[in-house]
Amino acid sequence: MYEDLYKSIIFLTTVYAAGVVCSRVFKMPNLVGEIVAGICLGPPLLEFVPNAEAWVMLGEIGLVILVLEAGIDIDVATLGIIGTRGFLIAVVGSILPIGLGMLFAWAVGAGDTKAIISTGAAFGPTSLVRYAQNWNPRHS
Repeated sequence: MYEDLYKSIIFLTTVYAAGVVCSRVFKMPNLVGEIVAGICLGPPLLEFVPNAEAWVMLGEIGLVILVLEAGIDIDVATLGIIGTRGFLIAVVGSILPIGLGMLFAWAVGAGDTKAIISTGAAFGPTSLVRYAQNWNPRHS
């Protein structure tokens, strides 16, 4: 009767522990260990997770909340400081890599439109991370 509940508790505990181990032992973000534990325990490998569709829905809800939180966290004063330079960086750092990724996927014959768009979308965020880690708007 309570088997799904017990499995869910074990799943959450294992995911949390994997994140802590990844952070402390391997000096990587917790998220890396959590993702690896989720893949190992999920449907692709061990199929340990009960009601996998429900966990996917919870993950999507979490993603929506994360995006909303990021939008709420925008500082209007910083946008004024950044100005045109920030806009150009956003265009060159996001739209250009996405376009180049889509062009590359199309050139190698990735197949359908979804695959081409996914490849382009994978290039966008990774190009901004390195610049954003080293940039301070007050010293520009």
